[in-house]
Amino acid sequence: MLTGITFWTDDEIWRGILTDLGASFVASDAADLIFNPKEYAGVMNLLELKSKIMADIDTLLTRAVHRTKGKNPNLSRYQAKIITLLERAGGAGVRADTLRAAMGYSPGVNTRALDTAIYNLRKIFGTDFIKTENGKYKLA
Repeated sequence: MLTGITFWTDDEIWRGILTDLGASFVASDAADLIFNPKEYAGVMNLLELKSKIMADIDTLLTRAVHRTKGKNPNLSRYQAKIITLLERAGGAGVRADTLRAAMGYSPGVNTRALDTAIYNLRKIFGTDFIKTENGKYKLA
């Protein structure tokens, strides 16, 4: 769920929880999102906590889209996540199964969701925006 997003927190319990959700941790000055549990102290239940975390992640993804093209054409969470992962991968590119996993699909699931998302991104930003080379997707 949090694959491809880097976090920093000094709280070991939350580090474990976020790791279970697929987060990776880096130094605070290199993190995409700094998770401070004190900000969430007033949260009443787990559903509200999840909602707050997802809102923070949406903000992060929106910033990634702004960096990429300087505008946000109301992309879906999946489209923003694809752009974020491709931006981070740079010239190395990202395999389709990794992108599908980031979208929440299990390995081996037969779905056209990724193809549709990439197609729509190419419609928005141009056909050369995302290239496919050697089985990997890359930003042009």
